[in-house]
Formats: sequence, structure tokens, C-alpha cells
Amino acid sequence: MRRLDRRSVARNVILVGVLSLAFSAAGSAEDRRLELTGFFGGLSIDHDLGSVSNIFFTTTGQAEDVEFFKYYGLRVDFNITRHVGVEGNLSRSKNTYSFTVVDDIELDTVSLGDQFDATQVNYGANLIFQYPTASGVVPYGTAGAGWQKTTPDQAISGIDSVSGIDFNFGGGVKYFFEGPGLPWLGVRFDIRSHIISEGLAFIGNEASPRGTEITIGGVVRPF
Repeated sequence: MRRLDRRSVARNVILVGVLSLAFSAAGSAEDRRLELTGFFGGLSIDHDLGSVSNIFFTTTGQAEDVEFFKYYGLRVDFNITRHVGVEGNLSRSKNTYSFTVVDDIELDTVSLGDQFDATQVNYGANLIFQYPTASGVVPYGTAGAGWQKTTPDQAISGIDSVSGIDFNFGGGVKYFFEGPGLPWLGVRFDIRSHIISEGLAFIGNEASPRGTEITIGGVVRPF
């Protein structure tokens, strides 16, 4: 029984070694077509909720920027050719909305501060145009579209969840490490501008949020 156990262990060790060697030596970074990127970052936002008024006051609202680490997600890239790829992406973020009240009689402005939080979920697809270099650096540009749904974390009178088309464009750079067994690992820096067809707004108002994301992440190229 002990001899059989030793043989079984030996076979498993050899199998793991062979698989590891095949995985690490299957090709250089640019030979591998599938890329998986986990990322996090922040998002600057230009988003007004519009205004609501009565005979005494006018209330306006606006979104605050998404703090770093509160914007995160996953990108799945497939390189069709050396220079062209496609990407599917999924992200989630959370930010805060604040209100400002103007006294129409006294002409005085009062900030009410943070009023509610909302969660945004984005998913979409992009085209990637890249230029791999011998040093492992891969600069790229990208453009695409998707869908964004924004939902207040708590029910807010006069403000409902909303969905809209999310257009984005930007670029970045990837770097794949050199050395035995390393071409499948890399890091990625990305910056993209977003234009969203619809966003949260007071009743009777419309909003088209805009923003710029800055993210960093780790890349795995399994094959």
C-alpha cells in the first residue's frame, strides 16, 4: 500500500510539473489571445439632477465623484489579431448625491450636503486597437458601448432608478513581465471617458451624465 501511495504521489508530481511547464511555456505574451483583467479605480462625474421649485425654494442636486477603490470590475479581452481585439466588461461603483437649496425670497443658498448613495452597474463591449512591443509594453486605444443601471440605495421621493446606454472611449497601456513562466502575467493602466444617455434626475428633468474613469489592474493571459 505504501509503495502504491508513493507511485501515486510521484505520478501527481510529474503531472503537475508537466502542466505547469506547458502553461508557462505555451508562448510569449503576444501569442496568448485571452486576457482576464481585474481592476479598481475611481470615476470623476459631471451629473446634475436638475431642479425642483416651489414659491419659496429651488432645490438642485448633483453627483459627487466615485472615490478610488469604489469603482471595480472585470474585463475579458480576446485578441483577434496581433493589433485588434474585442473586450467584454463588467463594473460596479457607488457614489453620493448632494442637494443645494436656494431661498428664492432671501436669495440665499444653503448646501444640504450628502443626501443619498446610489449604485451603478455597467456592462458592455469594446474594440481594442493595440501595438505590442518587444519590451512587453502594449499601448492601446479603445471604444465601445454598453448599458448602465443606476439605483439609489434607499428609496428617494421623486427619484427613481434609471438605465441608459453608456458610450465610452479611451486608452491605456499593458505591461507583461519577461522571464521564464512570466509572459502570462501583467499589469494594466486604463483611462476612459463615458457619456451616458440617461441618469438619475428629479421628476420633470432629464440628465445625461458624463465621467472619466482611471483604473489599474492585474492581467492574466491563460492561453
